[in-house]
Amino acid sequence: MSNISDEAKKYDCFISHASEDKPDFVEALVNNLESKGIKVWYDAHIMNIGDSLRESIDKGLKNSLCGVVVLSKNFFAKQWTDYELNGLVARQNSDGKKTILPIWHNVTVEEVRQYSLSLSDIFAGDSSSGVETVARSIIKTINNLKSTENQVEEENYSDVGKESSALIEKYENDNSHNIQTKDAKQIIEDLILDDKNIIRVHKFINGQAEELINTLTDDFSNLAKIQQPLYNTFYERTLAYDSYCEKILSIIITGAYWGSEKYNNLWINLFKRFANLKVIESGYTSLIDFQKYPSLLIYYALLIIELIKEDYEMLYKIFHGFDINDYNTNNSTEPIGIYNPNNIVRPEVFNNILQQRYKTPINDHLHDVLRPLFADIIPDDNEFANIFDRVEYFIGLEFSNVRLDSSYGFWAPTGRFLWRYSNFYGIDSDYTSKLHPAKFIDKLAQQGTVFSYNLLGKTEERYNKISEKYIEFIKRINFY
Repeated sequence: MSNISDEAKKYDCFISHASEDKPDFVEALVNNLESKGIKVWYDAHIMNIGDSLRESIDKGLKNSLCGVVVLSKNFFAKQWTDYELNGLVARQNSDGKKTILPIWHNVTVEEVRQYSLSLSDIFAGDSSSGVETVARSIIKTINNLKSTENQVEEENYSDVGKESSALIEKYENDNSHNIQTKDAKQIIEDLILDDKNIIRVHKFINGQAEELINTLTDDFSNLAKIQQPLYNTFYERTLAYDSYCEKILSIIITGAYWGSEKYNNLWINLFKRFANLKVIESGYTSLIDFQKYPSLLIYYALLIIELIKEDYEMLYKIFHGFDINDYNTNNSTEPIGIYNPNNIVRPEVFNNILQQRYKTPINDHLHDVLRPLFADIIPDDNEFANIFDRVEYFIGLEFSNVRLDSSYGFWAPTGRFLWRYSNFYGIDSDYTSKLHPAKFIDKLAQQGTVFSYNLLGKTEERYNKISEKYIEFIKRINFY
């Protein structure tokens, strides 16, 4: 195989599409890919007035690792897109590599088959799964293509590739635990995209987890010896645990987002290990509850990732997938029954230290801790805040489903969304129309997808009950 020239590596992918599909899909896809560092040949960005379309297409194909073909009714009606597709097919046949990435956009199997029988047999993405999911699939294919080239021609390693490989080799040879967060993130980025590394990934992540578990075990044991824990004790320890957990959170976020479903049990088992970390058996209840704080960070991080990926099977496992020892009841309890931030760290801890009456100080703190760790995946601050709100609203509804038939009376956790969409006087009668996360989850329920994963009440009728109950509960909250 010949070396890839500098010119040939100019773009990661070329997007073949009909211009009519730009507004409702293609532009959003390009923006998403570029925000993640993918170099895209895209006519709206690259072509100038007077350029030859055929010459520009040839240049894009020559200089790109692969071609993304957005198949739609508009695409099928274009003659010049036939030319583009033929170029991609010819190159795939000559190179013997997967260079065609079809994306079906509002078309059926039969419509694709009528247009191109051979193309209908190629595994395709679907725009209905969402821009984020499609982009993730494209990036994984691009990285696999780059990895193949690197294995064949070692001199084609980029500087980043060499550095990452050196880090992995150092870690595995020395079994070094003194690895920095940025290096750990780089290692997992390099390993996770190829399922052949699954054993190495498990060893690496479990090694990092063991290091943190040992640190937390020692620290919680020392914390238990404090005779009278003060507010500032919890506040200072919270900040310390944020720092302790930064590396494992970075690994989990990067790995869970980019890794395949083959790694799903790894994330659940990792969460389970931290959730069942118990080193204080008796004493102040606030100290015992505080042991759940590191796993609370993991809980929120995983929920955010799986909601982005629309992996509702994983959401179910995170909410209900295993039992946690609950000292309050002396019984085993599902995660959804324990992970209310205000129960793990009392709100007055932060408010006393900050000398302000924050509405949801712990939820705000969780948002602020996780925000920078998601910066590569979700660059926009407002988008991250909205996703965070959706997660907390989802938690409230799923908890409501569990407690709906309880004899203890109805109660459910809320979140920072309650204050972000309200006003000084509280919640008015039109409050539900202002809740962005409520609209999002209502749409999920209308589609019915989540019910097949035993979420949100399992049926639309049940969902309507828990949703109404939750909204009524929110309206009764006294703001001041």
